[in-house]
Amino acid sequence: MLNDEEGNIVTDNKAMADILQRQFLSVFSDPDCADIASPSELFFPITFPFEKSLQFEESDVIETINKIPSNAAAGPDGIPAAFLKAHARELSWPIKLIWSESIKK
Repeated sequence: MLNDEEGNIVTDNKAMADILQRQFLSVFSDPDCADIASPSELFFPITFPFEKSLQFEESDVIETINKIPSNAAAGPDGIPAAFLKAHARELSWPIKLIWSESIKK
């Protein structure tokens, strides 16, 4: 059951599908659209001249986590800022290890 543009209740499957299609078309872009810039046009190449020399400690991870606002939204991993801040000390070593290994690659 959906409401149409005038607020009327719609229960017909086709009519509901049409309403949803109009909504999705209004908020999503067409991936085949020619005027959408490719990611390579939007961003410059990332280079790491310090790859082998970049070093940081667990205290750097803790300090960085503590700079996150407590009310910050969770990132793509879904981990809330409050959790990171509450467990910064316990998470600092695994995070340091993951980042150190990823920099080496």
